[in-house]
Amino acid sequence: MREDGNRRFQLLGVAAGLVAALVMLSVMLVIRLLAEIPSLPELLSEELTQVLPLPIFAALLGALENKAKPLLLATLVLGHLVLGAVIGLLYARIWGQSFLPEGPRAYARNPWNGGLLASAGLWLLALLVVMPATGAGVLGLASRAGPVSLAWSSLAASLAYGLSLVALFQGLLAAQAVSPQEIPVVDQKRRALLLKLAAIPVALLAAGGAWQLLARQGGLAEMGSATKETPKGRLSDEITPNDIFYNVSKNFKDPVVDLKEWSLDLRAPGGRKLTLSYEDLKSFPAVDQVANLICISNEVGGDLIGNARWTGVRLRDLLSRLGATGAVDVVLKAWDGYADSIPFDRAVQEGTVLVYLMNGERLPPTHGFPARLIVPGIYGMKNVKWVTAIELMDNDFQGYWQDRGWSDVATINIMSRVDVPAKGSTLPLGPIDLGGIAFSGDRGISKVEISADGGKTWAEMKVKEALSPYAWSLWTGQWQPQEPGNYIVRVRAWDGRGQLQEKADSPPLPNGATGYDFLSLTLK
Repeated sequence: MREDGNRRFQLLGVAAGLVAALVMLSVMLVIRLLAEIPSLPELLSEELTQVLPLPIFAALLGALENKAKPLLLATLVLGHLVLGAVIGLLYARIWGQSFLPEGPRAYARNPWNGGLLASAGLWLLALLVVMPATGAGVLGLASRAGPVSLAWSSLAASLAYGLSLVALFQGLLAAQAVSPQEIPVVDQKRRALLLKLAAIPVALLAAGGAWQLLARQGGLAEMGSATKETPKGRLSDEITPNDIFYNVSKNFKDPVVDLKEWSLDLRAPGGRKLTLSYEDLKSFPAVDQVANLICISNEVGGDLIGNARWTGVRLRDLLSRLGATGAVDVVLKAWDGYADSIPFDRAVQEGTVLVYLMNGERLPPTHGFPARLIVPGIYGMKNVKWVTAIELMDNDFQGYWQDRGWSDVATINIMSRVDVPAKGSTLPLGPIDLGGIAFSGDRGISKVEISADGGKTWAEMKVKEALSPYAWSLWTGQWQPQEPGNYIVRVRAWDGRGQLQEKADSPPLPNGATGYDFLSLTLK
């Protein structure tokens, strides 16, 4: 019987520890929402993406695509819950019987001491192990959020765990009691305290949810990515609406920048510096151009690509204020700690623009408000969002993703995609209308062809003139199959310089994907 009782104590400890870990996560979430202080699982997951070996990273990216980061975060959360359950088990074995009327009541076995010890242990683990592992340094001294902010948020979350653990264990013990002797000893004052402690996480979570609701209703913040899915089975619009424009970020939660706290610092060798406000930026001569963005992690036939009309200031106009006549790289630094560079020669080209409007509207927060770079001809990772500083350097600068094995040159490969009809369609035998997009960065598209016989023959399609030299081209055409059956229709493109799209299939990492897109059709 005693063994059965000990096993029951241990199960109650595991359950209490598991729920207390959820309470701890809730507190982290609320602090993240209200104070913009990143949670430890979030920081740890970002660091893991940086240290993963390149082949493993490429394999995960290819298999999971946009699900990779959420799954990594979910794995870390699961690990956090397991740790909470283990601590709960240890707590039950050491302090569990202290709740019983006949249990040990010495000061050393006071059950609240166990909860405080668990809190202290978790906090020290965060300060001395987790924070250094995430790059925030011992005690969080190197954190962008500030060492005090990260330390106090970790303390609050750790205390939430320890206090909830004690309260939950006592509540579960009372609910599972099989005799009056197993009912926990608790006076009225302590019972009131337990109820208040249990209410704190709920109140915090409710406050965070209310704040987010008010923020969204009142326009104080915009969070998340596209609110609609990209339409399938139809020709793309020449201009991609903001709400379906793809969004890729290293962050698990993108920043929402307060204009009152934002400025743009321009720096050149020799100590020359210029600081601009948002209004200063808008006072420069404005340019309006249509340009495409495509993510370097876009798969063949993928939809991490979009065309928009951007309004902003030519980067060369900003650099001229510094008297800059030359450099090796122009480095752009972002509000979220991201940094990347482009060659000086590309920075002063006509199409390189620091923009503040997207399709006639103020840049959405997820697309870089208040200012982002648009650089035709290179992949989106170098089109830095939330720009806060632009610095000229006399040496080559390796950015955030280059340190992790991605291309530094990042020249956009020729790509083409077939969108019409929808892939996997079953259609009646007859003329088939085809259509899609083709793009080659700033080199234009001269020809698009399709093949339905495995590449033995190719038929030229009609290419609509692009809205600008930096925009994608829409192509259309008709194909006349002669008999019913299953078909695979492939597409390829030629850029404006007469270069044919690469046929060989290669994954996105490190230089962007190559290969021909195709659709399968059944004709009856």
